[in-house]
Amino acid sequence: MQFVGEASAKMILSGEHSVVYGYPALAMVADLKTEVIVTDKPTEYEQNSLMAEVWKIFYSHYADIPHQAYLQQITSTIPIGCGLGSSAALACASFRALAKFHKIHLSDSELINLVQESEKVAHGNPSGVDATTISLDATVVFRKDMQTGQYSHEVITNSVLKETPFLLIQSGSPTETTKDMVTLVRETKQSASDTVDSVLRRMGELTQTVIDEVKRGIFVPQRLTENERLLEELGVVGEQAKQMIHSIEAAGGFAKITGAGGCTSGSGILLVYHSQPEVIANLAIEKQWKVYR
Repeated sequence: MQFVGEASAKMILSGEHSVVYGYPALAMVADLKTEVIVTDKPTEYEQNSLMAEVWKIFYSHYADIPHQAYLQQITSTIPIGCGLGSSAALACASFRALAKFHKIHLSDSELINLVQESEKVAHGNPSGVDATTISLDATVVFRKDMQTGQYSHEVITNSVLKETPFLLIQSGSPTETTKDMVTLVRETKQSASDTVDSVLRRMGELTQTVIDEVKRGIFVPQRLTENERLLEELGVVGEQAKQMIHSIEAAGGFAKITGAGGCTSGSGILLVYHSQPEVIANLAIEKQWKVYR
């Protein structure tokens, strides 16, 4: 028998980087999916190291299970290494498939904890934004307690963002990791604290404004541009992404990077909005950009 688990990608609407310093961040799921199929019969599918750890984590929590499921297939439309939570989505889809196979009900908190455990294997010290957003399949506000270092979350239940026709466009895979970019901001903050503190504060205030608007069922596209300019001030947006964003703005659209960014080559995925999405779709064809949504 086959059992299927599915999980969505995540994207950050506002607050990447500033969330590290105690300001809120707003994340949501995207219409990009990873699907994992498990079966009760041995297969020739070879697990990579992350999948092997996912299996190990699951069965370490359910050690009394008499037999294990076998991985049969993985399919995904989520680009890897671009800030969309591909590793968390893979783990989440796997845990859902394994839970179905063994007829185990996973609560939201149990699923989040399993995915977060796998994210520690993949990334070392993840914030929990990916694990929580993807496991809950929701729009989520995050805050970090600067005294304890722990993150808390709040789910926004209205559907205004899910109903907004965003596009995701590839600006190029970053050379830098998320950890590299977080370190860059921290080191810049140490050498130019007043400037960086001001940017982070304004980003935090902007994010809170976005959160308040979304809670009222409002999406203001200009917030993407405002957020992008702050990210550029932080120095986490490369020239390639900037040029693409300027082209999008010239066509009447709004865009920002979503995720940690990148300086030396690509900056990952751009989150794009236009009141007429076909305008951006046509621009992407003209420019030969990869569009994911």
